[in-house]
Amino acid sequence: MSSAFLLVNVVDTAEILAYFVLTVKVEQRAQMWYSNGMKIGRAEFDIKKLTRYIGKFITHPILFAVRFLSYFMPRSKNIWVLGHPTKFDGNSKYLFLFLQNTKPKDIEAVWISRSKTIVRELLSHGYRAEYYFSLAGVWHCLRAKYFIVDTSVEVISYWLSGGVKVVNLFHALPIKKMEQDVTRGDSTEVILFHSKGLVKFIMRFLFPWRFVKPAFVPSSSPLYTGVFSSMFRLGKERIKETGIPRNDVLFSEISGMELGLDENAFGKVREAKSRGMKVAIYAPTFRDTGDQHSFLEEPEALQKLNALMQSLNALFLVKIHPFMRIKVPQEDYQNIFFANPNTDSYPLLKLADILVTDYSSIFVDFLLLNRPEIFFPYDYEKYVTKDRELYFDYNEFTPGPKARVFSEFLGVLGKTLQGEDDFAQKRITQRDRCFSKIDSNASRRTIDEIRNI
Repeated sequence: MSSAFLLVNVVDTAEILAYFVLTVKVEQRAQMWYSNGMKIGRAEFDIKKLTRYIGKFITHPILFAVRFLSYFMPRSKNIWVLGHPTKFDGNSKYLFLFLQNTKPKDIEAVWISRSKTIVRELLSHGYRAEYYFSLAGVWHCLRAKYFIVDTSVEVISYWLSGGVKVVNLFHALPIKKMEQDVTRGDSTEVILFHSKGLVKFIMRFLFPWRFVKPAFVPSSSPLYTGVFSSMFRLGKERIKETGIPRNDVLFSEISGMELGLDENAFGKVREAKSRGMKVAIYAPTFRDTGDQHSFLEEPEALQKLNALMQSLNALFLVKIHPFMRIKVPQEDYQNIFFANPNTDSYPLLKLADILVTDYSSIFVDFLLLNRPEIFFPYDYEKYVTKDRELYFDYNEFTPGPKARVFSEFLGVLGKTLQGEDDFAQKRITQRDRCFSKIDSNASRRTIDEIRNI
């Protein structure tokens, strides 16, 4: 046990050192490029990824040996580890809170994090958490039978997962194609899942966790069972329509939900509601191309938006995707508030009167509340050709007014805030397509299914 812990830490330290040395060398070359007048803003991001990849070539042979040895650890069906390296949110958060709050006698649930701050915060609230780079963290990873994640097993530890059952709660009920269904555009999934020959071998060497098939995936309806089966190339017998754990918070108060939440944004929304203001949340998704061209970077547009919100006694809360790279204006707008991109969105959604989005799956979850939704696909043609294809016909699947330019968006937003809503019945129709069960028991049903794996 202590040898495994030492080996993992030595390898992680080696990878960090390799990355640091390579980054220094590459940044020196980047400075030469900059002095010659070349624009390297995006190149710097690519350079950092390149240095990480080189570090992986150095360390992964050792780590594959660690994973092989982890298969020999006796694993307990009573130990479930959930986690994320740097955040506390998503479906994993709400399943963990359910387990911690109900305390089933046959399950020891532990949150694994690479953030000491998150571990301390969870411990201070009486929840079970361990730092990944600790003896107890490694021990629980080696003893747990279930790794419960929102993306891939690597958010806990691929290298210590030999013999585990991976439960992928996934982080979306997508309308854009994801995972192995992404076959064209600028998404990294195209190279990751559809390369051949040597490139395919390299992808599996660098990112082996992306090719692990989950033992179980929860779904919300037959429609999404089909989507998940396709994107994971997974038999439908491994997908059960339990509902989505994070949506439980839309129907009930959950102890601990404030953890991982932007307290300033939450406080701002609650204050607005107490003053009788309406709240619109804008939650756009990222672009694989990196070309966002958002009105959020245009001071004149924000001034017009702020004036509209003031005139209608409303708050416009902006919650961008963590992958979005935009320059948030420094000016303070009285009726516009920018939430931390890494905040848990769902306690905020619960208080929202209107949701504004583009291609984000968040609108599917918001259907459960049957409140107005506005769609602002200002770059639709570019998005579906260069970024992601969609699973569904966009105009048919999205139950709300569409705006293609900013002036049109302001008009639609103003009318909706004043009560115009022609899509109530269509939202119900879409809700019933996307959700077989509409209640606060998704976590309970999900746990029952995991027990049976």
